Amino acid sequence: MPFFFEVSLGSIYLEEAEREEFLAQAVIIIEKLQLDIEDFEDDPSDFDKLRSFIKSIDRMILQAKLFDLASVVAFCDTSKVVGQKLIRCDNCELNTIAAGVLADTVDLINKIVQAIGAGESSQIANDYASFQGRLKILSNKFKALEASTQNELSKEASELDSLIAVLDDL
Repeated sequence: MPFFFEVSLGSIYLEEAEREEFLAQAVIIIEKLQLDIEDFEDDPSDFDKLRSFIKSIDRMILQAKLFDLASVVAFCDTSKVVGQKLIRCDNCELNTIAAGVLADTVDLINKIVQAIGAGESSQIANDYASFQGRLKILSNKFKALEASTQNELSKEASELDSLIAVLDDL
């Protein structure tokens, strides 16, 4: 029996076996993401945890692409870009803010995955609206940092802006 999952950010169609296969891997990856981001929030200078987080995000992207889950891929891509920017940025205050945004992203991904697992619609529109605001604030902070330090974060901030636009289109 096919499974149809409607979400305000797109539609997902998975057969029961595909859904179970995706969920088995997604739950493991999300647990790892949550642990890594909690550790990074505790110590925003621990880039090893951030690298581990990015590696797990890559695994989630592969799983989501395998099952054509565009909304999961979009949130993961955003997390990956933010994480990669932080590795190149040595600003503890910004790292702390970004760690919160990354934790929010993992929470949204988790909500989508839980809804897929339960066979229910995900009601993340309200969560997404507040997340989107925080993401735009972070993008502006990257731009301000670039302006004050003359480093190469402006290109990366533009990349983050384009990912925000992708999320808007879902």
